[in-house]
Amino acid sequence: MKRTMRGVFPYLLAAVVVLPLSGCDAFLLRQYVPDESGFDGAVRTYRTALDGNYGVVWVQVPYLDLEARGRVGLAKMYVHRRDFRVKRPLPALFHAHYAVNASAAKFWCDRGWAVFSPLNTEADGAYPLDAAVGNSHNLNRAIIQWIRRLPYIDRSRLHIDGASQGGYMSLAMSADMFPVTAATADCPIVNWAYNLTYVEANRSIAYGPVGCASSPLPAVCSVLFISNLAFAHFGNDLTDDVWLRISPIAWIDRIANPVLITAATGDMLTPINQMSRVHVRPFDHDRFPPGYVNDFDALTLNEAARIPFEEALPSGSYYVNVMTPDEVSGGLQDKPWFAGVQWNLLYLDEGPPEPNAGHTVLNWPLFPESYVAHYKNVVPSVDILNAAKMLHLMERYTLTLSTLPQLADGRLGNRLNFPLLERRDVLTGLLDYARLGDAHFRHLVALYRACPIRPFGSEITVNRLEQELDALLKAL
Repeated sequence: MKRTMRGVFPYLLAAVVVLPLSGCDAFLLRQYVPDESGFDGAVRTYRTALDGNYGVVWVQVPYLDLEARGRVGLAKMYVHRRDFRVKRPLPALFHAHYAVNASAAKFWCDRGWAVFSPLNTEADGAYPLDAAVGNSHNLNRAIIQWIRRLPYIDRSRLHIDGASQGGYMSLAMSADMFPVTAATADCPIVNWAYNLTYVEANRSIAYGPVGCASSPLPAVCSVLFISNLAFAHFGNDLTDDVWLRISPIAWIDRIANPVLITAATGDMLTPINQMSRVHVRPFDHDRFPPGYVNDFDALTLNEAARIPFEEALPSGSYYVNVMTPDEVSGGLQDKPWFAGVQWNLLYLDEGPPEPNAGHTVLNWPLFPESYVAHYKNVVPSVDILNAAKMLHLMERYTLTLSTLPQLADGRLGNRLNFPLLERRDVLTGLLDYARLGDAHFRHLVALYRACPIRPFGSEITVNRLEQELDALLKAL
């Protein structure tokens, strides 16, 4: 197979040609994504356009950052023209952290999704990209809350997708938001305690006298800024518990929805070492500059974080599928997966890492089409809500999160949005879940009874949730 640094998905290379909307379509699209006003966090549309058969909407999203200061971020929406003309309820696909590529957005729009993602400017622009564990986390959850407020979105159908830092964000939003139908995470950072130490241990090799130019580890050099951004928020003590606390391995119990993770044995950015001990392919020392290291145990300085992702998953909850290059026949190919488990782990066995590789050594033209379609069409499982997620939702509603990361100055970081929007999102999420069926409602009642935080009294009912939501909406 052709060797490339493009990463897992070649379809991310297409360009966008944006044309003006016709008068009728412009009116309909503006109605489809109405401006909000009159409350903290109100989202405003500042541009609409037509890209062929797809409406494109740019919005400004207010949110609270890690220090609870008000900020504004950007988001983008794609929707097929047939859907905003009819105004049918649409499932939402959120591409986390990074801006979604136009060709990928259109692919999902053709299959009936409204597609969303954050947007960012260059580092010196008005909306620079922050680390996924930093203010980007807060922005992404504010965007999802806005998505769930849109009048034509089916709130019980939310798929979250992402790659690299976006893969981490897909897992983070699965743990934080509710309900989430399913998620896909490609080459995610699942252990910041390992991943940051790995980057820092190889910094001097990757970043030479002339920076990244002619670097022997070009991909590693390209992500050094992520460490800088993360350290600006949380300090640079890589033994600190904060790196465990912000890692998916620490809150797997709050991810109750199905997840498909893809990882590659040749990944130079998020090494497969953090996923598995079994599927690591030792690198060839003769091909790498002296001093290069990727050993998981040696680099995970926080002992409590020395847990590969597989070992953190409950027994029986995951299925490992290994693909080799000879299983790729050319052209876009569906990712294999198994419906009987919550966690699908797809490992691309391309041999050992190579110095010039990015997330993959080879070009893998894979796409999770059948996985996403399956969870779009079935009724979400009762199990997308569990005890850990229920407690987290009650903490969100009462604004008393117990799992906050500590900032570099010793203060606890903020992971909540504007209070009324936070409570509204929790209430609508619980109501959406309760209305999925009798089994869902009975499960909700049982989990609430067992929850140590019960802000709605000793019992939870749909009527009580509706009353709380009505009172909150009047306050907005």
